[in-house]
Amino acid sequence: MMELRRLTGKNVLVKAVGISYTGILIEVGAETVILRSPSGHREVPLDKIISIEEAKGGGPSLPPSPLKRAGR
Repeated sequence: MMELRRLTGKNVLVKAVGISYTGILIEVGAETVILRSPSGHREVPLDKIISIEEAKGGGPSLPPSPLKRAGR
């Protein structure tokens, strides 16, 4: 679990049963992993995940996170 937490905030590739997701790793919870992708947020159940690794390349083109805005 600690290995996954070091990937928080980074562009990752999540391979789950039958599908792969690419996005910014937002949170690793007790039952799910939450990603921010160009099409929105994705919540993937941990029991369906085969692997999570740092994605190669530039990553998805995402607008800045509203949580990181300065001065608010």
